[in-house]
Amino acid sequence: MPTLWNRLEMRARSDQFDESLRNTLHDPYWTLCRQWQSGEFEATDNGSPAEVRLRWSSYPLRRYSLAGKAFAGYADHQPLEAAVERVNMQPGVPLRIEMGRHLVRLLREALGNAADAILEALRQRPELRFRLPDEGTAEARQRNAHLLSNRRLQSWMHAAVQSGALDGGALYAQLKSGKALSDFLDAPSQAADAVGADWMGWFENQYNQPDSEQADAWLPGRLEYQFEVEATGREGKPVRMGAEEYYEGRMDWYSFAYSGRSAEAAPVDATAETYIQQRIPAQVEYPGMPGARWWEMEDAQVNLLAVETGGAQSGRLALMEFGLMYSNDWFVLPLRVPAGALLDVQELEVRDVFGQWSSVKHYRQTDDPVEWVFFGLAGRDASPAEQEYLFLPPSVVDLKESQPTEEIYLARDEMANMVWGIEHYITDGVDGAREGNAAALNVATYLQNLSDERTDGAEPPPSSENEALVKYTLATRVPEHWIPFLPVQIENGNGAIRLQRAAMPRVYPQLKIERVRPRTSLLRQGLDQADWAPYFLYEEEVPRSGIRVTRTWQRARWHQGRVALWSGYRKQNGRGQGNSGLRFDLLVEKA
Repeated sequence: MPTLWNRLEMRARSDQFDESLRNTLHDPYWTLCRQWQSGEFEATDNGSPAEVRLRWSSYPLRRYSLAGKAFAGYADHQPLEAAVERVNMQPGVPLRIEMGRHLVRLLREALGNAADAILEALRQRPELRFRLPDEGTAEARQRNAHLLSNRRLQSWMHAAVQSGALDGGALYAQLKSGKALSDFLDAPSQAADAVGADWMGWFENQYNQPDSEQADAWLPGRLEYQFEVEATGREGKPVRMGAEEYYEGRMDWYSFAYSGRSAEAAPVDATAETYIQQRIPAQVEYPGMPGARWWEMEDAQVNLLAVETGGAQSGRLALMEFGLMYSNDWFVLPLRVPAGALLDVQELEVRDVFGQWSSVKHYRQTDDPVEWVFFGLAGRDASPAEQEYLFLPPSVVDLKESQPTEEIYLARDEMANMVWGIEHYITDGVDGAREGNAAALNVATYLQNLSDERTDGAEPPPSSENEALVKYTLATRVPEHWIPFLPVQIENGNGAIRLQRAAMPRVYPQLKIERVRPRTSLLRQGLDQADWAPYFLYEEEVPRSGIRVTRTWQRARWHQGRVALWSGYRKQNGRGQGNSGLRFDLLVEKA
């Protein structure tokens, strides 16, 4: 059977395409009727803007408050993120050694040979020397198991003790509490005290620290930051903006809301300035926007029509409407304004291509202002005039962030009816991090070996002989990096509950039964204080998906090349519920 080929193609009747490219209208009256029906003859469109003249004022931040504490002045010498997010850091052994070495250098530069006597006196003080953990008795070894099982930390500690290094971390804690360098010497020395103050300034310039251990914005019960800022706005009226729940790690305008009017009299702000400028607007352009010319082809890499949306997704619908229908109606006006201030555009006039000047009002000044606010200050008590401000927080743009030095997961365990704080990463004591499960396994192995030494490896005799095929187990074991949180009722709370940190027992033969304590600063709230205090966590802060809280080092470049380095927390969504495997009252078969 012969093969047949069939070809379908277009055949042009003429080699001239002038009529096709002319795009003529065969019924212009129908087009005019459609324009009349759609309201295009109402002349609502004006000419394109050609020039803009505006008058605006800038009101810088005056002060800030952390977690409801007293207000402090803000001098713009550091990013607001550093002032809010910074928490006290515990230097590791390498940094403590370097701190001591730098003090030695400063003393020798300032005092010369007279520094030798001062250094010798400092090294003789027992609280300023490195000490190895006590392992003289079984009780001491059990108490210091988390230190003795950390081989890397032990190597650094032995090196520090053998070299006779000065513990700079311990000295910094003493000076931070109000002491002077002369308090560790036989006689007062103003020169030594001056060197100690310079040394403190050097460390705090390198590592941004709160003024005190309680002077930070972190709320342990909420696992988030809380703070307020204040500026003096128009007519000398103070404007306060607060962040009730800040935990994202990146500060922007949406982190703030209007938090009320200050009852205090605001001083005259001499730094507020008013500017009158003229600018040339430019049309907004973005990938995928419809072409303005008839035969222009749009960018195929961005297809706005492919955005999947529904009736309940108003944000996507607004984006598509803006991108596809009104894209050529928007213009952008470049305006350089100072950061860390309230921007108040007081007057805006536009001259179009026909030479006509028009005054543009804020949408809050119209007869029917809308309630939807974007890039503006929101709040229950914010007046329309206060919502006209645009706040540009003094936040960083390029931020370098380290790997987590601490990380915990808070997950619900519905089978055990509790919440677990899982320590995924803990500090290793040498300015690094180690996995929580590996550290827990090392501690368990160390304690098991200690238990075997005391029992000579023999199994403890049973309490009573019997011929039963099963044995009773009071409770199963849980890894030591799983910290329980139990629900407790709030006093006079009408049945409301909150989560209280508890402890699992640590049981080994011939060893004292003790509580397993957390190792991260996030979960050790109240354990390292002189007066022990329980730690409560609000129950609504742990959703069904759980949460993840990390502690990292953050570094940013600020004005005039200054560097800001601080340690702070961030909260994110978790990975769902957890199952610790904790079970009570079990009967298991004998081995």
